[in-house]
Amino acid sequence: MKRHIVVFSTLLSAIGLALPHAASPLQQIKPARAASQSPPEAALRAFLSAMLTHDAIALRNLTQPVSEADFRYLVGPAAGKPPSAEMVRKLRAMVASMGIKSLKQGEVVPRPHGGDITVPSDSVGPDRAMLLPDGMPLPIAVQKVKGKWRVDAISIIAARKAAERMSKKGRPPQR
Repeated sequence: MKRHIVVFSTLLSAIGLALPHAASPLQQIKPARAASQSPPEAALRAFLSAMLTHDAIALRNLTQPVSEADFRYLVGPAAGKPPSAEMVRKLRAMVASMGIKSLKQGEVVPRPHGGDITVPSDSVGPDRAMLLPDGMPLPIAVQKVKGKWRVDAISIIAARKAAERMSKKGRPPQR
């Protein structure tokens, strides 16, 4: 389990910066779906899979609306090559097998650098969920919008902006 978390965290930071190319194998391979997962979990898995495999089209369909400037933090600058079809299969299998905890109202999640986050009552319900994937330090909000579950990527975007600022200053981001 610990190795799984380290591998996932490493992959998120290592390959989360390239855009897909027209001839990408990404559109050929559908993400795996666990049979027992809830619709919010399925949306989050599809989002994570799209983010790891640089599938900008899928990310647009799975993310609550954000500005173009913020969206680039999900798909990254045009650098590097898209992952191979084999790597896409491995990444999607990893995302499909990772644990995702559905948080309850009032549940307390420790922050990585101290303090706690308490899940507010308006963050969970029939059209909202707070999910905590294995290996991620903070929960991710998912909301049903016009009948479709979408990920609120603001916390991921904020983390990537902070990492970019830190790298420009020559310091690695805190984890």
